Amino acid sequence: MNYDMSSYFEDPEFKEALAKYEGMVESHTPAYFEADELIDIAEYYASKGRHKDADKAIDLAIQLHPDNTDALIFRARSLMLLGKKEEAQTVMQLISEPITEHKLLKSKSDIEDRTLELMRTVGLADRYMNVYPHELDGGRRQRIGIARALAVNPKLIVCDEPVSALDVSIQAQILNLLKKLQADLGLTYIFITHDLSVVKYFFFYFSLMYL
Repeated sequence: MNYDMSSYFEDPEFKEALAKYEGMVESHTPAYFEADELIDIAEYYASKGRHKDADKAIDLAIQLHPDNTDALIFRARSLMLLGKKEEAQTVMQLISEPITEHKLLKSKSDIEDRTLELMRTVGLADRYMNVYPHELDGGRRQRIGIARALAVNPKLIVCDEPVSALDVSIQAQILNLLKKLQADLGLTYIFITHDLSVVKYFFFYFSLMYL
């Protein structure tokens, strides 16, 4: 994240998550956290210069949510800040990871060709293949996450608040991309959002949860 989160760190919901996390660390008692909660906690620690604590929070995020793109991007940024550039993943490495993990392709050239195909499918130019993802804007980072999801040739994709952190203009771009992919690839989405304008734009059928 490249924006000022200081006001968010005063939010009661964040403070509750932070207290829960620090209680878990102090008592050595396992607890479950959403990926976004742990990423925000890591951002908080990083803003205080507590980089080891930030890394521990991200370690837990990746342990609980190994495919979460935002957590992997945070890890890459941290490694770069620590001067460990060789350990940080580039855009190509992030997108190709599901292909290699699921053994969908074997040869390096086939994996590279498929990765470039995925990048083009989601609107990422080839020139970004060796760029580090934290150097990109939020819209392009979201396209990396979409490409990673497409890498395993899914029929169904769960989209959990995929545009909530993006500017309105970028939201429209990502929603249009998702609609195009749905039409081109025959995808089904389970789309989780609190924004009813997104629901109106995107869906024929939906369920409403009210608390």
